[in-house]
Parts: sequence; C-alpha cells; structure tokens
Amino acid sequence: MKHFITFALICLALVVYGCGDKIKPGTKEIARPAITGVKTAKITINTVNDVYEISGTVKAENIAVLSSKVMGRIRSIAVKEGDIVKAGQTLLSIEAGEFANKSAQASAGVAEAQAALNMAEENKLITNTTYERFKNLYEEKVISKQEFNEIDSKRKIADLSYTQAEAAYRRARSALSEAHVFQGYTTITAPFNGIVGEKMVDAGAMAAPGVPLITVEDASSYNVIINVDEGIVADIKKGTQVDISLDTPALKTKGTITEVSQYIDPAARTFSVKIAIAEDVPKSGLKSGLYAVASIKGSPRQTLNVPETAVVEKGQLRGVYVVDENGVVTYRLITTGRKFPATVTLEVPSGVTLEVLSGVTDGEVVITGGTAVDGGQITGYKPDYKPGSN
Repeated sequence: MKHFITFALICLALVVYGCGDKIKPGTKEIARPAITGVKTAKITINTVNDVYEISGTVKAENIAVLSSKVMGRIRSIAVKEGDIVKAGQTLLSIEAGEFANKSAQASAGVAEAQAALNMAEENKLITNTTYERFKNLYEEKVISKQEFNEIDSKRKIADLSYTQAEAAYRRARSALSEAHVFQGYTTITAPFNGIVGEKMVDAGAMAAPGVPLITVEDASSYNVIINVDEGIVADIKKGTQVDISLDTPALKTKGTITEVSQYIDPAARTFSVKIAIAEDVPKSGLKSGLYAVASIKGSPRQTLNVPETAVVEKGQLRGVYVVDENGVVTYRLITTGRKFPATVTLEVPSGVTLEVLSGVTDGEVVITGGTAVDGGQITGYKPDYKPGSN
C-alpha cells in the first residue's frame, strides 16, 4: 500500500510539470511566408451586356431544288458543282425519244385537223351562197317551200360541221402544246442567275418525277440560320444588329435579324432565327452550308467580375488568392461564368474579366499577378486599396 501511494505522487508531479510548459492562448504569433512583388485588384459589381455566341449555318436566300416532271434516263449533264449559271441555261437533259414521237403525232394531228377545218369552211361558204340564191327564188315563188327547206337544212349542217371542225382543230393544237410541254420537261434549266450547289445524279441514271436532281442557289443574298435557346427569347428581336464571323472564307461582318420563328422545338427547346448578311459584303466564297458564328448582345445586368489573370486552376478546381485587410493571402475556390471585356472600374492588362458566380464578394481584393502563397502575408500591404498597388 505504501508503494502504491508513492507511485501516485510521482505521476501527479509529472502531470503538473508538463502542464506548466504549455503556451497560453494568443501569446505566440503564427509565422507566415512573406510575399512581395504581387499585383492586386479590387472586385466590384459591374453592369455588363451578355454576348451570346451561337453557331449557325450560311444559307442562300433563294435555293431551287430542281427535279424532273417525267421519267427517263439522263442523257447529259452540262454543269458541275460550283459553276455560275444564268437564268434559262441548260443544266441537264433527259432522253426525249418518247416525247419527241408524241410531239410528231400531235403535229400530224394538227395538220389533219387544219385540213378538215379548211374543207368545212369551204363547204360552209358554198352552202351559204346557195342558200342566199334559193332564198331569192323562194321569195319570187320560183321554187317550192320544200326545196327551200332542204337547202336551209344543208346550210345549218354545214355551219355545224364547221363548228365541229373548228373545235377539233383547237383540240389538236392543245394536244401539240401539251406534247411540246412534256418534251420541254426533258431539259432542266436554271430558274435564275446563281451557282450550282449540289448535283445528286450522274449521266445515265434514271430521273423520276419529284426526285431531286440538282440545286441552284441565288448568290446575291445570303443568310445565317441559327437555333437559339428558349431561355434568351427576350433578347432576340427582329431588326437587331448582329456580329457575324466565318472561318472559311475568313470574314467578320454585320447582319440583321429578319425572321424569328414562333415555333419552339419541344425536343431541343430552341427556335430558329434568320440573320441577313449585310448587302455590301462581297459574296465571293460564300455558299450554303458554311459554318458561321453569330454574336448577339443581351440585356444589361449586374455581375461580379475578377480579372482573368487572377484565376488560378488547381486540377479541376478554380480559385483566386484573396487578400484581407492585414495583407494575409488565402486561396478561395470560386465558380465562374461568362467572359467579359474589362471595365473602367476594373483595370485589367489582359482586357478580359471572368464573371464570378460564387466564392467572393463585392469589395474584396484579389492577387492578379506575381507569385502568391496560400497563408502568406504581403509585405508592407496598405489596406487603402489603389489599383495595381503592392
């Protein structure tokens, strides 16, 4: 029992000795790495206009998709894709043997109907002359009423025969015109001045009614067609000026929204918008199907922006080095949005700022240049901020 009491007293003495060496809270400062040569910027709320960059496709104002109205084998194709054509110029021909025969038969029918009409006309003239002579004889009581009635009947029959022959001639002429029309269908011509777009067939292939053969586009006027998300429908208005850029050919120009579809695609939740490319833009090199980007300015709104140079990426994360009133630097994760040009209140050498959706607040200071250390302290930091200080 005596030994146990001695052991307890020794343990108690050790505990009291150890506690006596602890540092009292707040009596020792944390050693921080010194930071020098950095640049800072104060975050401010800015009024910006969203710019929506929407990809689209160049399309000619007028595009004619040409097809045949008759069936037949394609005899020849006179043009190739990219050729400039004039209105009425022959593009391709279809074998016209059957239609040529029908035209010949119709021509013969017209000649036959013309001969029959001539005969009926001659007979009508003779019969009418005879009728006038017999009429005088009847009035002079030289012939009987029966004889007069007979010649009157012949006159009426001659008139009727002429009317029938005249109708037959008109039918024959109509048949000939129809045959010529069908024969004309064997030649496909350009409906207007333009450029041959796509050629879907080759010589020797069969053409069928309604099946596309070749396209011609009007090269004098082009549009950009874009599909716009329904979320920005309020910013899309007819008559709005739009910036347009193309890679091939390299072109930056203006356009005007001319049509806004009222139909929203229920699957993609987008609607179609047509933008007319400025009329003074050279049209050489433009053609339907080219890739284009339309930049549309949105409505003004308030955003919190930081210089692009302030954003530091660590793996998949984005953050900024925030400086407090004592010059202590802390790495803070942020969520970024769109890019915007620098504003007057935010001096940014690169000219680009990033919208910050979360992570920092208005009035905080961030490091925009130099080497920063998380937990470090800027030497000689002045709380009264001046752009580009420190």
